[in-house]
This record gives sequence, C-alpha cells and structure tokens, in this order.
Amino acid sequence: MTITAEFGLGASGGPVVNDSGEVVGVVSATRANYTGGNSKHKGDLQLLLKIVIPVSQLNKYVKAEV
Repeated sequence: MTITAEFGLGASGGPVVNDSGEVVGVVSATRANYTGGNSKHKGDLQLLLKIVIPVSQLNKYVKAEV
C-alpha cells in the first residue's frame, strides 16, 4: 500500500486512516535506502520506504486463523 502520511520509529502497529477516519491499514515498518555510502558514512538518503499492511490483507489472515 502506498501512502503519503509521515510516521517514524515506534509507529509500528499503529493505524493508518483515510480522510473519513476509517482504518485502512496498519504501520509495519520504515526502511531507509542510501546510496554512495562506505564503512564510515551511510551515504545519501535516496528513498524512505513506508511499509503498511492493508486491512484487507489482515482480514484474510484473521479469517483464516479462526
């Protein structure tokens, strides 16, 4: 799921809501990708991935476990 909302460390497990206040996903992780780094310097931040699990996928898992 692609989102534009900001979230950071410690947000995992938190809800992602749409403009109507409905929960549409759950924050899973944030991962930063760097380029041009070495052992002393990470390099330049190229991409910040915000990983969200859609509620539709969670519902499938919960129903399968019941």
